[in-house]
Amino acid sequence: MAARNFEDLLQCAIPVFDDLLPRPHDTLHMHSDLTLDILDQTTTELGKQFRRFKANVCTAYDARELDKEVNTRSRRQAKEAARQTQAGKGKNPSKHEDKPDGMAESVERNVLHRKVSLNLHTYKFHSLGDYALCIRRLGTTDSYSTEAGELEHRTGKQRYLRTDRKTFVHQLTQIERHQTRIRRIKNHLQQSQSHEAADSDPTIHHHIGLSEKINDNIGSHLRLREGDPAMKNYFSRLKDHLLQRVLSSQFADLDQAAHGDINQILFKRNRIFHHNIACINYTTYDTRRDQDVINPKTSHCNIMVLSSSSESGHYHYANVLGIHHVNTVVVRGSYQTPHQMEFLFVRWYEAADADSCRMALDHICFSLLDSEGAFGFLNPVDVLRASHIIPHFSKGMHHADGRGLSGMARDRGDWQEYFVNRFVDRDMLMRFHYGLGVGHVYSHQDMLPVGSPSDVSSPQEITVDGREGDEHEEIDSENSEYEPTGVEEEVLFDQEQNGSTESIIEELDNMFTIEHKLDYES
Repeated sequence: MAARNFEDLLQCAIPVFDDLLPRPHDTLHMHSDLTLDILDQTTTELGKQFRRFKANVCTAYDARELDKEVNTRSRRQAKEAARQTQAGKGKNPSKHEDKPDGMAESVERNVLHRKVSLNLHTYKFHSLGDYALCIRRLGTTDSYSTEAGELEHRTGKQRYLRTDRKTFVHQLTQIERHQTRIRRIKNHLQQSQSHEAADSDPTIHHHIGLSEKINDNIGSHLRLREGDPAMKNYFSRLKDHLLQRVLSSQFADLDQAAHGDINQILFKRNRIFHHNIACINYTTYDTRRDQDVINPKTSHCNIMVLSSSSESGHYHYANVLGIHHVNTVVVRGSYQTPHQMEFLFVRWYEAADADSCRMALDHICFSLLDSEGAFGFLNPVDVLRASHIIPHFSKGMHHADGRGLSGMARDRGDWQEYFVNRFVDRDMLMRFHYGLGVGHVYSHQDMLPVGSPSDVSSPQEITVDGREGDEHEEIDSENSEYEPTGVEEEVLFDQEQNGSTESIIEELDNMFTIEHKLDYES
């Protein structure tokens, strides 16, 4: 098992270990000074938890070796005893002639299952406290890692297998030049086709296919799902969502945008088009570009968006049920404006009653099917990235008989509660340390000094049902080239909403003063 596999197991271990023991025993590539302070505090707390686990939990259980461990140890001891016996016979044969039975008895006694406990006296535990100091002195470990150089020997060995083992120097040179030319040709072809493969363009916020092969008549789409709780008032809510997007892009005043008639929205040929995947591009905490692929038919169907409510934290979470687009015509007097509009049909999560432990993962659950706002429509521009939602296994499933109430919502597989895995990758972890990710521009806006350019024009806030004030996605159906800007660069929020960084809020306020300007390069 490689280290990356072990890391993946640890990332998903918390929900599995939850309630495993009785309650009394239940328990970056880029750094800044603040993140190193957090690392110091976390390491100190981790050491306390390890010692507490050894003192309280390990002593409460009579843990013994596994049969596999016993067999391995017994074979090792038998080999060592045989080696010592052989060596002893060579020196004084008569002295060891009468002791084979006693030796066998001692080996057999050692075969018993020994008591085991957590061993804190190892190098891994000893070196935990030195990581923050080493990062301060030498930088992050990937800056001076020898992994790239150590693995380069594989390249030469693979090329050597393609030679005749005689004049291999000249042949290795030719192979290297051929591979370089092929790589250049491939890069050239990818660049020339970049306008056709928009999903590979990291400069746009998202990509949803332009194909209209999979489509339904809207009336038939609704009749086939009649009686499904997820489809209640589907058509009117969709038109209201699309109208608000159109009006908010035309009027800066929210009051003007709110007064609209949904009958102004007409669907071209009365068709709705379906898509299998949506590609979401985002900026990571270390100012790199990455991409998540959303597929409603797989487990990669959960997303996160910014929240405008200070009570529910920084983020809202949703389960994507469908990826669609419609060709609409907005009728305003004698004017008719065509729009190709993409939208996501989602089922919202809501916050669940969490444990009092401040180190626990966030708990969420699905809203009731008949509750207001359980389902909604979302502009893909508002999606930050995909989220990793793990069932709270110890709570059990919502429908024990496996029969749900909504085929559209696929609620037959619902669990009572879910965990939000903030440790799925480095970027996700830094999103929960709100304001500390250099690439998370949306979290910096509220920390800029008064009078900065960000105060000139503040974008509209996103509501829970997915409506937004500043819309950039609307395009003319005849001119489909557009580059939507993600909400990550547009929305302002309060820094003090994040409970995980409450201990350093004052330090952040002192850091981002009027005299201090943000300089990420230094």
